[in-house]
Amino acid sequence: MKGLLPPPLETAKVLEIGCSFGGNLLPFAIRHPNSQLVGIDLSEYQINIGQQMMEQVGVKNVELVAADISQVSFNIKFDYIICHGVFSWVPEAVRHAILKTIQEYLSPNGIAHISYNTYPGWKIRDVAKELMCFGSNPNLSSLERIDQSFELLKFTSSILQRKNADLYKVLSHSFQEIPDKDKFYVAHEYFEDFNQPFYFREFISKLEAYHLAYLTDSSFPAIYSDIHFENDEYEKVCAYFDYRLEAVEQFIDFLNNRSFRHSIITHQQNLADKGITNNISQYNHCHHFYDIYFRTDVRYSPATDDKEAHWQLLDIGAEISDTPLNNLLCTYLQEHNNPCKIGDICEYAKKFPEYDETELYKLILSIIYSNHVYLCFEPETSTGYDSKPKLFEPYRRLIELVRHNPNVTGLSNRYYQVLNLDFLPQYIAQFLDGTRTVKDLIKQLREDIENNTIVLHDENGNELSNKKIKDKDLKEVIVRQLDALKEYGYFTEYK
Repeated sequence: MKGLLPPPLETAKVLEIGCSFGGNLLPFAIRHPNSQLVGIDLSEYQINIGQQMMEQVGVKNVELVAADISQVSFNIKFDYIICHGVFSWVPEAVRHAILKTIQEYLSPNGIAHISYNTYPGWKIRDVAKELMCFGSNPNLSSLERIDQSFELLKFTSSILQRKNADLYKVLSHSFQEIPDKDKFYVAHEYFEDFNQPFYFREFISKLEAYHLAYLTDSSFPAIYSDIHFENDEYEKVCAYFDYRLEAVEQFIDFLNNRSFRHSIITHQQNLADKGITNNISQYNHCHHFYDIYFRTDVRYSPATDDKEAHWQLLDIGAEISDTPLNNLLCTYLQEHNNPCKIGDICEYAKKFPEYDETELYKLILSIIYSNHVYLCFEPETSTGYDSKPKLFEPYRRLIELVRHNPNVTGLSNRYYQVLNLDFLPQYIAQFLDGTRTVKDLIKQLREDIENNTIVLHDENGNELSNKKIKDKDLKEVIVRQLDALKEYGYFTEYK
């Protein structure tokens, strides 16, 4: 990242500001047991629950503290500081306290992550927010108020559709998407006392007051992309804004109507020491490019009457056209389930006539910079299981915790992607302590089906009785769950 080398994750010191129950810290703590993590939150209730959660899972490297960020002090510096879902939702004084904390406690070569709502994307959402707050009864409970506001959005939308088609076109997307969101998300975004979006340029100004500097965004930074520009348009944009990074980024926010950012920042001195300016050409350069390993799920979609053939980037929700070079890359990614080294991909691609070094570089970079792509700098594989499957104990405990407390925290795989495990793999996980064979697990499931502890269904949703279930069918079910848990990385031990 701009040639900077932040400290290794394995032994990193990490601070999360606004950690809630500590759900973001927990998977990192399990995977990097020699790291040191601190979470701070104003809510004593959430911190108490989080402390119990850490104890139940068995992690020893997380400290959760109930405190006000504007009044707390630390006796160490942190290599990584995270502030997700907080910056826009607190008073201005607290925002200053957050930036001051980063200035004072971020290690010399450390980086910080701040997420926040942005304009211009939130301009239209502001209209919806004001309508929801104005038109709902503040004396109702938050969930009742949300239900009432959903009805108001629907009612208002129907009137606009009939009477003001032009305004309806502007507001309809926002009005229609809000009721589809989780109610806790809606409460946080639309009914909090504070929710202040910023233009990107305003965020940059706030950083400068604390001698901090912008590095990039962890999702959708404004690199060159055919999505936005054709021919020499990108060069014209850069020249128009004198190649100033913050100006080009701000312009592209207008093109995207961007409403949210995940900005990564560091000390200004780090960039000065590396001779890095705010020139957009330096921003777009990817250091150690061929040493990077990356992974994303791809799937080919044949042509239909309505759509040409293309590749789907499943984790991103994006599409790549069906061309010889794109097919070459995506087929390679599809055949390799683990992270792939870019240097190896390029060496492989050179064997084929469709190879084009510049175009392949741009294609890989655009995928990496899109969203939800896993990156690392060394090979990673998942550990398998033997005759007596044994999950890594913290993962086994975490699955058990989530099974009984689904609203406290969740699960993620080895690529930190959110998992929504069905009941059966969660149920089987409790028995994967290294003392049972697959045959033992079959016996256990039979007993639990007989006792009505669990219920299995056929493909039509009909309940299956014990008599109708054959051992080979149960074995297939169990092995399928074991293989999935393997791919999630839950058999891998971290020391």
